[in-house]
Formats: sequence, C-alpha cells, structure tokens
Amino acid sequence: MKKTLKKIVYFLLFTFLLCCILPYLFPLSSLNLATIIEKNPTKKWGNIDDILLHYQYLPTKNKTKKGNILLVHGFSGSTFSWRKNTDSLQNNGYDVIMVDLPCFGLSDRTKMKNHSPDERAKLLIRFLKKYFPDNQQYILFGHSMGASVVLAMAQQMPDAVTKVFLVDGAELRFGKKTWGTYFALMAISFPPVERWIAVIAEYFFYTPSYFQNILDSAYQQKASLEAAEGYLFPFKIEGTTQAILRSFRYARNKNETDDFSNHKANIYMIWGRKDTWVPIKNAENFIKKYPKTQLFTFEDAGHNPMETHHKEFNQLIIKLLNQ
Repeated sequence: MKKTLKKIVYFLLFTFLLCCILPYLFPLSSLNLATIIEKNPTKKWGNIDDILLHYQYLPTKNKTKKGNILLVHGFSGSTFSWRKNTDSLQNNGYDVIMVDLPCFGLSDRTKMKNHSPDERAKLLIRFLKKYFPDNQQYILFGHSMGASVVLAMAQQMPDAVTKVFLVDGAELRFGKKTWGTYFALMAISFPPVERWIAVIAEYFFYTPSYFQNILDSAYQQKASLEAAEGYLFPFKIEGTTQAILRSFRYARNKNETDDFSNHKANIYMIWGRKDTWVPIKNAENFIKKYPKTQLFTFEDAGHNPMETHHKEFNQLIIKLLNQ
C-alpha cells in the first residue's frame, strides 16, 4: 500500500513538473515593441512614469478650431478602432487625440501596475497635461471598456471635460471577489499557467480567421479580413497575453465606488441594439442613476457602431457636438 501510494505521489510530482516545464518549450512571438518603435520613427509615443503610450494627434482640417477630442478604445482594441471616425471630426473643426491603453495597441506591456479605470484615467490625464499643455478642455469618447476610463477622467478633472460620449459601454466597477475569482486570479498568477495560456492563445487563437469570428459576433455582421488583421496585429507583440492576464489581477478601484456625481459634463450614450457583448440594459441602468444622460441607438448595430455604421455614427456625433 505504501509503495503504491509513493508511486502515485511520484507520478503526480513528475506530471506537475512536466506541466510546469513543457510550455516553455514552445517558442512565442518575438515581435518586440522596441523593434516596432525603432522601425516606425514617424509614430508617436509618450512617456509617463516610464510607461510608453502610443498615440496619434490629428489636428483639425478646418480653419476654425472648435475643440479637442480624446478617443479611448475598448478591451482588445486600439487607435485602429476609431479609423472610420477621425476624418469627420477633423473636417468639422476638432483636434483629435487617440491613445492606446497599456497592454493594448502599441503601448507598453510591462510597466503599468494598476489597471483600474481610476488609475488608467490618472495616467491619461498626466499624458494630456504633459504633451498637450495648452489644451484647457476636452470632449471624451470611450468605447466599451474605455467608457469607464473616460467617465473616471470626467470625475477627476470636472472643469476640463465638457462632453462625454459612451459608445456601447458604461461604468465598470469591480465588486467583492468571490472564492472562484480568487482561485482564478491565483491560478493565472502562477508563471507556468500564464505561459500555458499564452502558448494556447498564440498557437490556436491568434489567427485572422479566429479574429474574424470574434468580430462577426461583435459587429453582428460579417467582418472584413482587414478589420481582423488590424485587431490581431497588437496581439502578435511579445508579452501581450501575459500583460493582459496580469492586468486582470490589478484592475480594482481603490475607492470601490461607482459614483460619478462630481462630473459637470453632458453625457451621451450611443448603442447598438443588437449588442450581445454589452447589452443595452447596461445603458438603461446607467440612465436610472443619471437621468440627464441622453441615449441614442442604432437598430441594426452590434457592439461597434462607430465601425459598422460609421456614416450614421459620424453624422450623429457631429450633430451632438454642434449643440
């Protein structure tokens, strides 16, 4: 009996060690962010507390400047998400700033420690003050996860934000962790588990066809190969999967609040009624707390109306901006 038990223990120990070693035998992407920066001297990166933020500054094409707009993408997105909207904003008198949040797009994968909406908002505010010191006021756009960031920005600098546009996204606040959540976070904190997830993701899921399927669900219509490759490219950068996993562990707000009563901005919500990722119920719940919020919907749109219905989206935005 003791010999059998000992064999079982040895077998389990061997299996455990094998599982810990095996994922490191699979090579992962070697596309380095530093190499991208070196090969793209015309692109812009800001440095805030040693955190590199990729951004684009697109000045107005109009003789008369009407204001400054900041565009913040959602989860797994980047500045690419707003590619169909910037020309319209520039042509109508607005300077446009787009930025990739840490872990996403072409921004830093390693340095950001706390990825809560509040901390991301503080980072973007420091970024704006450093690189655009002459701008006194902003109009903020946040898509999906980015909506929680721009709402936090409006709360933290109420005198500097005049309007906030939430595109298929409301505030994101994390409640109390369950035992299941603690277990999941502990599991992905273990380096071999993190490595296994990265290996599985890169070898099975980071493909144009898979990303097309994801976008089909988000768009609620067929996505183009161009869109799939645009969303896929940042995931090929070394350390992306690991960075996103680590961001889950540090995504809680210190104050644990969802109160945005301090803001002074007009809030507009724009939603696709076919959105299955962040259902319109989220917008309705938000409006119950903040009844002055205005909601506008696109009947046939999914989670990304600024892409799938960009003409109608741009027309609506310009109308609301001119009010």
